Amino acid sequence: MGRVNKTIDGVFVDIVGSNTRISRYDEFINNKEGLKQSKELVSLTNKYKNILNKTSKLPIKDVLKQMADLEEVILQKRVQENPDDIKLTILRDYIYARTTFFRRTTLGKDIRVIVGQTTEFGDDIKKLSKDKKFMESAKTKLVEAMGKEIETNLSNLNLK
Repeated sequence: MGRVNKTIDGVFVDIVGSNTRISRYDEFINNKEGLKQSKELVSLTNKYKNILNKTSKLPIKDVLKQMADLEEVILQKRVQENPDDIKLTILRDYIYARTTFFRRTTLGKDIRVIVGQTTEFGDDIKKLSKDKKFMESAKTKLVEAMGKEIETNLSNLNLK
């Protein structure tokens, strides 16, 4: 972790940007180049923009919590709709697939699923990584697991 200078490091100064640097929220909203976007993802991003641009009667801490909750779901949807960089590992005869996936409730920034067992598919990770059918199965299982996490987070969103 980088050093923090207590006398010159702020929180909101980086969020709102300046004349020479784009705001972090504008970076986040516009960070979609080359990504697929479903109607649901576009809708979530638009809700984020609306919260950002409206005047709220809520305390700022509550608004920031809403923004963080919505950001988490948007980040998760981006990965779910654009799954790539899937890695395979073997642990105790089980073949796991993993990919990056943001969750504030866990230390790790990935999601893992069991794709199968070495007794059925073998233990050659390089060979399995090149097997399109196997990797498609891994991708499907990852997307399903992501969907469960996203559904939970969506049901917990409190957007007024």
